[in-house]
Amino acid sequence: LTKLNQLSLGWNEISGTLPPEMNQMSNLQILFLNDNHISGAIPFRPHAFPHMITLEMRMNSLTGTIPTAIVTYPNMFTLDLSENDLRGPIP
Repeated sequence: LTKLNQLSLGWNEISGTLPPEMNQMSNLQILFLNDNHISGAIPFRPHAFPHMITLEMRMNSLTGTIPTAIVTYPNMFTLDLSENDLRGPIP
């Protein structure tokens, strides 16, 4: 999946945590995981997604803080993490 540039899995009743292996999807530009039952922390590492434009994971059960890694994605245009259980400052 390293060549994948768009992943849309919204509204699918997906549950569990996001695997850290997602960081290997370095060509990902668009990620939609809205309205599922995804829980736990966002495991994204700095510079893992240099092409990321849109990241939408609203309406899940994500916890913890918004990773500071997100500010290292230079092309990020849309970020929607609303309706989760995230805490702390916005990076």
